[in-house]
Amino acid sequence: MRPFILVLLVISSCVKPHKDDLLFSMLTGGASQDFLFTRPEPENTLTLAKRPRDRIVREIEKAQSRIDFWCYEFDEPEILKALVRARERGVTIRITGSPDQTYHEFTDAGFRPSIRAHSGLQHAKLLLIDHVQLISGTGNFTISDLFHNNNAFLFLEIAPETGEKIVDALKREQTDAPVINGLPYGGRMLVSPAKGRLIQSRLLQGVLNAHRRVQYMIFSHSDSVLTAALALKAREGISVEGVYDSDRAELEPESEGSILNQSLGLSASAVYVDGNRSLFNTADGVLHGGHLHHKTMIADDRVLTGSFNFSMNARDTNMEVYFEFSDPAALGMFESEFETIRNQAAVLGRSPVPEMATDVYRTSNGYCSVGSLQELVIFYGQAYGFGADHFLASDSNCVQLRNRGKASAGLSSGKEYPLPLGQSTYIHGMTRVGTFDDDKLPEASSGLALSRISKNWIWTKNAMAPTEAIFWTRKGLVKRHVTSISPYFHTFDDVDSLGNSIVFAGNGGNFQVGCATTGELTGPPADFRDAFAFETGEILECVTLE
Repeated sequence: MRPFILVLLVISSCVKPHKDDLLFSMLTGGASQDFLFTRPEPENTLTLAKRPRDRIVREIEKAQSRIDFWCYEFDEPEILKALVRARERGVTIRITGSPDQTYHEFTDAGFRPSIRAHSGLQHAKLLLIDHVQLISGTGNFTISDLFHNNNAFLFLEIAPETGEKIVDALKREQTDAPVINGLPYGGRMLVSPAKGRLIQSRLLQGVLNAHRRVQYMIFSHSDSVLTAALALKAREGISVEGVYDSDRAELEPESEGSILNQSLGLSASAVYVDGNRSLFNTADGVLHGGHLHHKTMIADDRVLTGSFNFSMNARDTNMEVYFEFSDPAALGMFESEFETIRNQAAVLGRSPVPEMATDVYRTSNGYCSVGSLQELVIFYGQAYGFGADHFLASDSNCVQLRNRGKASAGLSSGKEYPLPLGQSTYIHGMTRVGTFDDDKLPEASSGLALSRISKNWIWTKNAMAPTEAIFWTRKGLVKRHVTSISPYFHTFDDVDSLGNSIVFAGNGGNFQVGCATTGELTGPPADFRDAFAFETGEILECVTLE
């Protein structure tokens, strides 16, 4: 056996593996079977492009009791036939669609899709079979997306309880959709709009925390704060490479892709236009296909993908699914996909000298510059304390905090629950970079086991000796010295603005964190709780304020 393994290792070191090779499948532990990419080809030579569609059909044929199906566009006939056969076997099929689609293929076949009853699109693309087989990704279940557009499809075997949690998250997509941890390949899943701001924060922090490279493939990009983050990393010398769909408005002069490209100057980073030209005519003579339909980013060693475009609609109104994968096998698959698409793309030209912007300084209620104040973005905090303030171009040389733009990211986007900037970075006009120093939200090592709390005392379930309590309230940070009456009972001066708040208690900078509520935890404190759960896997214990 050992000589055979040695031969495999020697071959693997000399030959660049391709995800369709048996050897590559063996070396990646079967990842090539769990992540499939559409390979658009001329109509008369479609071969590998059939693989994702055929895999979907095979998985539907295995269904025994139920299929839960969330789709945006749909017209693939073989998948429809497989669903009909499953129904004839007695499988319960639940289909959820988008209010802007007709779904005549489903209704003609006797299905009655439920339609999302909210503003925005039902844009998720997800099949859940018997609660144990998850099929999702960037592509719709259409001829165009399965045969002629570039997409990623993932096929993951999951535990039944995880399947139940996914169904629950999609049902609660507007309010309190749970974080899905424990997917294969180090995978985690979020659903917007309930977790839209957290998804945006994850994408931004993926960029801002990158030390080696950021690579992305995107169908639609309208998040100006993400543009600023990408420009900032390119200025720091990190390789930033983005491939955009050639038929989208994202590459018009005022688009985010073009703004980013013009900020890159002489850096080694680049923006590309995709080379997919696989088109087909429908019966009514309309051309379809030929799109880069990915919504995928590689940030160092993590893959961020799903139905979530880089847009405010994806964050705030659409129903979307988002995945993160940290396993090297999954990373290798997406690296290979990015390389394939980049090699078929064309570099977008740009000026070697970007327009310069003036310095920025802080005032009591905003920011000013010596010259005209162009687009300004300030990044501050990390992990569950992350934030980004976005200010649109101004006719004057100052902007006020109350005029934050819609794209502002992270936990705080308005006058309430202001976050301290800490060691923050600003980018002005995509060209000028500077820093500010301020207090920062404390870093917490674990959840705070509270049993009771009021505006001037706390009971803890565990013995501790805190000397300081910090409360993040509607008015900002409030700090109090703590006196311990017993190992479990601790007092401090009144905090009149406590309300719904995040509570830090600790000694010597070593803090634990919990939350106080006046009923249901909402707003930025709820966003903090979600981000903390996503980062640590720990659910914060909240207690009602007395």
